[in-house]
This record gives sequence, structure tokens and C-alpha cells, in this order.
Amino acid sequence: MCRRMTTPAGYADYIREQFSIASTRPENKLLSRQESLEQLEAALRYTAQTLEGRWEMSDEEISGTVIKSRWGVVYDVEGLLEHAIVHLLRHRRQIEKFIWQGLIAPPPGV
Repeated sequence: MCRRMTTPAGYADYIREQFSIASTRPENKLLSRQESLEQLEAALRYTAQTLEGRWEMSDEEISGTVIKSRWGVVYDVEGLLEHAIVHLLRHRRQIEKFIWQGLIAPPPGV
């Protein structure tokens, strides 16, 4: 799951494609806990950069930006960003479940 922490950047790439912005996302790789935290912060910055100059999009512009995911679901910008947030929350829940079940150790200090 640490590798998946760059997933928010993957969602930003869907949006970048619609806005004709080149992807500069790093390749997915297995990361340490610290690297995962750093990459999560980087992915959030990457997403913010993707939306630079578009924070004031109208509802029509948002709903008119059609993004077809590789799993076949069609989103607008808002829907894709909501999906990305829920995706991270789902992984957090999975990690917490693994900790409760004793399958993995909690991070130091937790």
C-alpha cells in the first residue's frame, strides 16, 4: 500500500490530460513509511499545481470536463477529486484493520 500513496498524483494526471498539461509524476515504486509520507505531500502539491489557474471554474466548466477512468467510470473534475479522497480513506481503513488484527505493527509512537 505504500506504493499506492502516489495514487492521488495519478488522479491529477487524468485532470492534466483534459487540460493538456504534461505529466511529471514519478514512477510508482515500493516506498518506506517516511518516503510514503513525503510522496503523499508531493502528490497533494502536484494536484494543487494541476488546478493552478482553475480554482474559480464555474459549475458548467467543472461538469463539462469529462474524464473517463481506466476502469470505465466517467467523472467530472469534482467527482474525480472526491473519488481520490475516498480512495485514500479506504486505504487508511485497510491499514488500521491490519494493525487491529495484528498483521502489521503500528508505526512507532502510535
